[in-house]
Amino acid sequence: MSYKVLYIGNWKDGGGWSTAAQNAILAMDSVGIDVVPRHVTSSDTSHRQQEIPERLLELEQKRATGCDICIQHLLPHMMEYDGHFKLNIGRFDYETSNFNHTYWARHLNTMDHIFVSNPYMQEVCKNSNVTTPTSVIPHCFDISKYSQYYKDYEIPALKDQFVFYTIGEVIRRKNLAGLIKAFHLEFRPYEPVTLLIKGHMMGLSPAETNEKIKKLIEEIKRGLRLYPNITDYHNEVIITQWMKDEEILRLHKTCDCFVSASYGEAWNIPGFEAMAMGKPVILNNEGGPKYYIENLKSGLLLRNVTEEVFMPPSEIPVDGIWTGDESWHKPSVQHLRQLMRKIYQDEEIRCLLGNHGIDRAYDFSYNIVGNLINNTLQKLLDITNER
Repeated sequence: MSYKVLYIGNWKDGGGWSTAAQNAILAMDSVGIDVVPRHVTSSDTSHRQQEIPERLLELEQKRATGCDICIQHLLPHMMEYDGHFKLNIGRFDYETSNFNHTYWARHLNTMDHIFVSNPYMQEVCKNSNVTTPTSVIPHCFDISKYSQYYKDYEIPALKDQFVFYTIGEVIRRKNLAGLIKAFHLEFRPYEPVTLLIKGHMMGLSPAETNEKIKKLIEEIKRGLRLYPNITDYHNEVIITQWMKDEEILRLHKTCDCFVSASYGEAWNIPGFEAMAMGKPVILNNEGGPKYYIENLKSGLLLRNVTEEVFMPPSEIPVDGIWTGDESWHKPSVQHLRQLMRKIYQDEEIRCLLGNHGIDRAYDFSYNIVGNLINNTLQKLLDITNER
């Protein structure tokens, strides 16, 4: 059975959501699904410079008439059921145990089906009184780009250093403070190791973000009180300017081990890309990472404990989310220290994780996930036509 899909999402906005939407559209196109993308802006993204693949711009020129299925890759409060389609499907990501302080369940329950990126999100939907059926449709990637040759990203401070690195937004959920604390507790100033932080903050310029990160680092060093002066600690390398996709891949190539101490992740795209490029990764044992990382094989997962959510009001992008009635997974700083030390000392485990990580990444290629989407949509249409 042939069908046509209208895919609505914020695929021009930049950031992880945009990348995920772009990849889903291109995966569907790669397996022959007739897909028509339409962009919806969900936030102020004037500070971002999103790269748009040429194929997406070509697909955008197609007419949306005659679509059988509408996939809305949006925050749930932006989703609307439309009876003109045979199927209305919602797709979204979330990081904590529930979203009961929002009206999201009301919108999700008008949909015919929901796509989520990992099994934990299916539990989150149930915890939030969502009755619409769900399917796990993982994020997908153009795996071919990770095997290409990239020049090192030349940073003088990284010369002759073993480089732990992290990439992401600087908000409390990402728990950058936990990573900084673990790094300085574990590694003494005389050891040839460096922590590189590639971060951004919504609404702030690169210079303002740099100052915020520096201030956070100084507060942690003063609080640890390991040495007489904060200048006695390792110096971090901080990058806050926007980087093109190729520059990010060059950064992955240059550094040695990707680390994130985040409290919650629906996926963690930089962590996945590091794995796909053969880098050892250390991520929290929850959400997306728990799904795509095979612990001790394609990456290392952190032990954690469940903890009530606490977020500064200034970091809440949408009313009602990330409240104290939700929980997330606080990673063990002690375990993080142990795993970082293990990676630093053991070249054999680095090679083993890197090789298996490359293999694991192929399970999330355009072809494999595109066919999963196609099979799922075909089954849903068959059920609809039988009614």
